[in-house]
Amino acid sequence: MELGALHGDFWLTNRLLSGTTITDLPTLHTALDRLHTEHSLRHIAFSSIPLRQQTVQRLGLPSPPQSYTCLLPANLPEAYNAIEWNNPDQEVLVCFASSWSNNSMETWAFALPTILVPFTGTGDFLSALVAAWYDPSASANGMSPLASAVSKALLTVQQILLRTHIHALAPLKDKDDASMNDVRGKAQVLRTRELRIIPERSLITDGGEGWPGSRVDWSSWA
Repeated sequence: MELGALHGDFWLTNRLLSGTTITDLPTLHTALDRLHTEHSLRHIAFSSIPLRQQTVQRLGLPSPPQSYTCLLPANLPEAYNAIEWNNPDQEVLVCFASSWSNNSMETWAFALPTILVPFTGTGDFLSALVAAWYDPSASANGMSPLASAVSKALLTVQQILLRTHIHALAPLKDKDDASMNDVRGKAQVLRTRELRIIPERSLITDGGEGWPGSRVDWSSWA
């Protein structure tokens, strides 16, 4: 779990600053409030926090956009966990973008699907996109400027993660257990998990409208 602060271009582990273990929405609120007020961070993004499905439903978070779901094959790929609202025991990864202005906190949340394999460079890619697209004078769909940049960045990252995962599955099916335990075999597997940023660069410039989210009503979680 990472925290990004748009104060320059820093990405920090949340425990280094907040001093709060985040297990639910009230503890998240405490962590954000401390980071905004005690550490003077105006803009904060938690890239992925696992929350119980009932908590995500209570937040009223929308499903992935059509510009993402259109990339899914008819049969969902291995290790892919869609956001399933009919599974109460499932945890859903949620990204939060929070801004502080006029002594108040505005936080937006985004529910994300999960791909249960490691990738290389995801955090750096997300932080670079948010920093590049953050414009304090711009917003979209009623979102704050930070939430708007995070929304756009999340769509691109999630699209490229999905394309990378699907691309990586084909060569893995041809490998036997011995090659997977070989050093060179492991190196080949890691290379397949490097984000396909260049092959999928069209998604960066024209991938869609952004990942949908909802503004958090903190009064409901007091």
